[in-house]
Amino acid sequence: APANAAVRLGVVMLCHDRLPLAARMARIWAEGGACVAMHVDAKAPEAELAGMQAELADLPITFAPRRGCSWGTFSLVAATQDAVAALLAAHPDLTHVLLVSGACLPLRPVHELRLFLARDPDADHIESVNVRDVDWTVGGLSEERFTLHFPLAFRQNRKLFDRMVAWQRRLGLRRSLPQGVAPHIGSQWWCLTARTLRAILSDPRRAEFDRYFRHVWIPDESYFQTLARRHSVTIES
Repeated sequence: APANAAVRLGVVMLCHDRLPLAARMARIWAEGGACVAMHVDAKAPEAELAGMQAELADLPITFAPRRGCSWGTFSLVAATQDAVAALLAAHPDLTHVLLVSGACLPLRPVHELRLFLARDPDADHIESVNVRDVDWTVGGLSEERFTLHFPLAFRQNRKLFDRMVAWQRRLGLRRSLPQGVAPHIGSQWWCLTARTLRAILSDPRRAEFDRYFRHVWIPDESYFQTLARRHSVTIES
């Protein structure tokens, strides 16, 4: 049997616009041997969605429930959770799930990714760095993204967002992290094992973690990056 035979790859696509392009990318992933689930932003036009679904009708694409997504908010985490859950339910034999955007073009054959994953099938590939050890965050929001409240979307409410940050700093307000959780951050995009993802989605404390991360700034760069540390066998950061 080929070395990658034991690797069953799923791909979750987060799609917001340019749906004809997303359809082309989905076909590349699917025809390359991956199982595909797509989350299409609820703000995307229905006509474009219908066209994309018609374009992909010959492929077994899973479409996740749609949510309206805003940059820097928990909506992107929730969309990912929904799409991962739908993909794992449709394909329970998957071993790995890769998270990509609707514009991500694989530059090499998909089977080469499966070969790479087969070298260490228990490894989770996710940039996951303790927030105290990073130097790439901007605007003073490094550890503060976890200890202040961020109930507003940054891009839609920039001035009010900045005022709320300044107000919380002035009053010395701080949130408590969930017990036993060390905040980690990293790129939104990752490839996690199905075992780790199921453990995150079924964690007995998931409701607590979700409530906490709803008010973290840019949680799609910290939710899975932090919670993978609770369940992973090996993290390749």
